[in-house]
Amino acid sequence: MSLSKASTGLLSRCVYSLVVRRAASKIIATRPQKAARQLTIPSTESGYFNYERDFSRDSRYSQPQKTMDTPWRFLTAKLSHAYEVYPIFFLTGWWFVLFCFTTFWSFEKIEVWLDRSADAAPWDWERSRDNYWKKPTLLFDLKGESHKRCELMEALQDEMLEASKKLGKK
Repeated sequence: MSLSKASTGLLSRCVYSLVVRRAASKIIATRPQKAARQLTIPSTESGYFNYERDFSRDSRYSQPQKTMDTPWRFLTAKLSHAYEVYPIFFLTGWWFVLFCFTTFWSFEKIEVWLDRSADAAPWDWERSRDNYWKKPTLLFDLKGESHKRCELMEALQDEMLEASKKLGKK
């Protein structure tokens, strides 16, 4: 019998057992098993001692994080008792709402140029002449003072636009 014929069955058995062992070690459990060996405490010492390994960062277990191990769990684990955390949640939520509102308000203004399909910029007079007074300028404009057309400014801007076209700059 040649060496190659004897080793073919041996190789497949070794590979099979290796695959089975590796697959068995990847089975997801909720918690690891208790330690087989525990340290013995001297009889002169009093108190409770129980050794378990820390499995909080081991991905082989389905819930590896312990109660206060991640930032979100740290903030929400004892929420009914941790009243000092309430202002943090409240202020974070209030900040997020104001941030979203400010972002929305800023994108309503002329200065932000998202749509680049037109050749002229939004602040170009040819493009903003018909709607510049409709844009939001003040947050609280109860009397509507900032939403009035300025005829004098429009006439001046029209003259400046015509002059720039004559010079060939537009």
